[in-house]
Amino acid sequence: MSNNQTNAAKNQTSILNDAIHKLDESMGGHAGGEFITGFMAFTLYMFMQIASIISRHMAVALNIPPDTTGIYFTKLFGARGLVSVIASIMTYLIKLFISEDNIILTLIVSSLMLISRTVFLFFLYVEKNRALYVYNVLIMDAMCVGLFQMTFYPLTADYVSAISLCFKISRLWIFVLQLIMDLAIYDKPMLIVKIHYWLAYILSFTSTGFWFYFCISRHNRGTHKRPKPTNVPKLTKDSEAPSQNTNDTQCVSVSEEGINPSSKDPESLEEKIRDSEPSFLTHLGNSFSPLMMCLVTLMMKNILFPGLLPYGLLERDKSHIVNMFITPVGLAGTSIVHGLKKNVASINRRWEWYWHFLWFLAIPPAIIFYKTLESLHPSSSSARSKIINNRTAVLVMALVFHFCHSLIESAGYLGVVSNVKYCNEVRERGRKMVSTNQLLGEITHFIFYKIAVGYNVTRISLGYHLPKFRPNHRMSRYNLCAYILRETFVRGFDDFIRDFKMNIRDYI
Repeated sequence: MSNNQTNAAKNQTSILNDAIHKLDESMGGHAGGEFITGFMAFTLYMFMQIASIISRHMAVALNIPPDTTGIYFTKLFGARGLVSVIASIMTYLIKLFISEDNIILTLIVSSLMLISRTVFLFFLYVEKNRALYVYNVLIMDAMCVGLFQMTFYPLTADYVSAISLCFKISRLWIFVLQLIMDLAIYDKPMLIVKIHYWLAYILSFTSTGFWFYFCISRHNRGTHKRPKPTNVPKLTKDSEAPSQNTNDTQCVSVSEEGINPSSKDPESLEEKIRDSEPSFLTHLGNSFSPLMMCLVTLMMKNILFPGLLPYGLLERDKSHIVNMFITPVGLAGTSIVHGLKKNVASINRRWEWYWHFLWFLAIPPAIIFYKTLESLHPSSSSARSKIINNRTAVLVMALVFHFCHSLIESAGYLGVVSNVKYCNEVRERGRKMVSTNQLLGEITHFIFYKIAVGYNVTRISLGYHLPKFRPNHRMSRYNLCAYILRETFVRGFDDFIRDFKMNIRDYI
């Protein structure tokens, strides 16, 4: 009788262990990994996305003067960029000495990020100098995000399009929530801000828990699970080039080295492939075109948004609808790229020539960039009147810009991953290229936000601002252009120096 009970208990334990193992395999597999990394991406930038989308309500809730709203948020985004760049460089340098697969660092910094968001909620209830506290804590959050993202992207390179999509879905979530609150409690900006950030905090707490599970499960599988021969692409003796089924440029010919993949230890085969991976510079050359796709429209976007488009062209209350509707349009562009990744195999391996035609998507943003500057400094009053305080024109310009930008940027990030794959996987040096791509994006993001601050301060000092646009100078057009160009960089650099002196007090 006791033996039967013992056997029954063992069977139940075995069934439970099998169920746990299957759950672990499903969550660690492609679908489970895509869900967890997508959820983490969904919450990663949410605190800053809220500030971007509901900037009008935040400005009112924090008692920021209307004339300096654009400068406050431009400086906030720029300062976050600086801190994020410094933090990203720190992580990048640390990872030169540890493996890209190391999970200890990512678990530590993800915990710090959650702590910073807890502190933010606390200061949201402090009455005195609330705008200053919010500014400082959002910058602290940027430091944690910068530390974390350089560990996040290399570990999740296989899910890059899903990550980009979830970034946009995050903005869409905030957009829809804000639409509802605009209908219900539009005249209660502080309540709107608190609802947004409390929901974001709850989601961040949950995603951090999922991230811990993903990293620990991934580490355990990598430690205890031997690689299978079926994971290695078939390599032939008479072929220097890879099969069309591989995503590499020179996958090592194992048979030429005297190793038979069918009879040798698959760990030896995997080690041979790892050692033969192309150099970092080779990966850089292969992925240079999509790498630049990630940066070119980003440069224009950081100069235009939000200081010029919409706040430089529209009054603050009219700008709210622009900030709201750019969100679903950006999601549409990223969704197209994600659909291509799922359904078109050629975009997931070394790019063919025709994928580089995506560069044509940079033309509309370039035109909009030019027209925005032209409307602020027109050669005639008629040119300015078509856009200044014209909500429809500004909205169309913003929507077209964000659609093209989101499409080409998402395609660029996917292209970098596709072009650094070796034997169907993103390996150690490929992950380093993914990290480098992200770091370059952070540096570009910061530099061009500082240029935007310098330009906005110069523009306003010359009288090119709402409501009346009355220039207070008598310079010729050539001298004006030279003056603005010089002062943009001088004042942008000066603002960078004064960031350390907390001159944000001047604008609140």
